[in-house]
Amino acid sequence: MNLNTPMKMHSLTDYISEFFGTYLRDEIGASINTILSYRDAFLQLIDFLETKEKKKIGVLTIDVIKRETIVEFLEWIEKERKCSFSTRNSRLAAIRSFYNFLGYKPLDNMAESLRIKSIRAKKGQ
Repeated sequence: MNLNTPMKMHSLTDYISEFFGTYLRDEIGASINTILSYRDAFLQLIDFLETKEKKKIGVLTIDVIKRETIVEFLEWIEKERKCSFSTRNSRLAAIRSFYNFLGYKPLDNMAESLRIKSIRAKKGQ
């Protein structure tokens, strides 16, 4: 392997597919309820990203997601989707789990992954 050759950037859907298809079910043994909750979170995140980036999810790469993107997404589900803070925190838990999974992948944007994982849950009112 040539170290000067940039790594192939996988599409976001490649990572999401592996997260749901292998990691959640086989590696960590997540319950069906957890998987369904995470699925809902990612359906909303995909809807948000497609609207924000004006591209279909199949062409988006992992590097389009920044900490600011996730913060905007969390605000969007609260304000536009009228979700409660507990739903917001549930969506954030799904995203954190995804970035824990990505921690085992050779990514160029690992620093951004750590920034995303540092987003705090919201406290109840």
